[in-house]
Amino acid sequence: MSTLGVLIWGGVTGQAGVVAGVIHALGYQIEALVDTDINATAQFEEGIFVAGEDAIETYLSSANLPRFFVVAIGSSGQARCQVADKLMALGMEPLTLIHPSAWVASSATIEPGCQILGASAISENARLGRQTIVNTNATIDHDTVIGQGVHIMLTATLTGLIEVGDYATIGANATVLPRLKVGRHGFVGAGAVVTKHVPDNTTVIGVPARVKMRTGDSF
Repeated sequence: MSTLGVLIWGGVTGQAGVVAGVIHALGYQIEALVDTDINATAQFEEGIFVAGEDAIETYLSSANLPRFFVVAIGSSGQARCQVADKLMALGMEPLTLIHPSAWVASSATIEPGCQILGASAISENARLGRQTIVNTNATIDHDTVIGQGVHIMLTATLTGLIEVGDYATIGANATVLPRLKVGRHGFVGAGAVVTKHVPDNTTVIGVPARVKMRTGDSF
C-alpha cells in the first residue's frame, strides 16, 4: 500500500469533487475512484477509475490497494458506514478530512472517516461519530454529541448540548436549538428551526419545525 494514496468511493458524485480538494490540501494523492454504477464516468481525471460492482470486487481483490479511503456518499450515512466497514476489512484506513479553513476545538472528538469541510466550526467538547459529514459553513456548538453516519449540510447550525442519532441528516441552513435530540434516521428539512425533540425515523420541516413524515427503520 502506498503511504499517501487515497481511494474515493463514489467517484461520480458532487461529494467526490468536494473531498478531492481537501485530500490535495492535506498532501495526499488520489490513486483510485470507484463507483457502483457500471455506466458511470469519472467526475475528474486522476488515478484509475473503476465502475460497476463486479469490476470493483476484482479491483479490491488486488494486493496493491491504496492505504486510505474516503466514502463520498452524501445521501446515505448508513451506506457510508457499510462501505467503510467493507474497506476496513480489507486492511484500508478511513481518512479523516478537515479542511484547512475549518476550526476544530482541541477538546472536540472526531472519529475516523469524518469529513469537515470549508469554513465549518466544531466547538468545545463536541463529539462526532465516524463517517459524519459537516458541510461548508456548518456550525456545531459546545458539548454536542453526533452519532455515526450523520450529514450536517451547509450553513446548518447545531447550538449547544444537542444529541444527534446515527444516520440523521440536518438540512441546509437549518437550526437546532439547545438541549434537543434528533433521533436515529431523523431528517431536518432545509431552513427548519427545531424547537422540540425529533423522534427516530421522522422528518421535520418549517419554522418552527413540525412533523412531515414518520417512517420505519428502513428509512
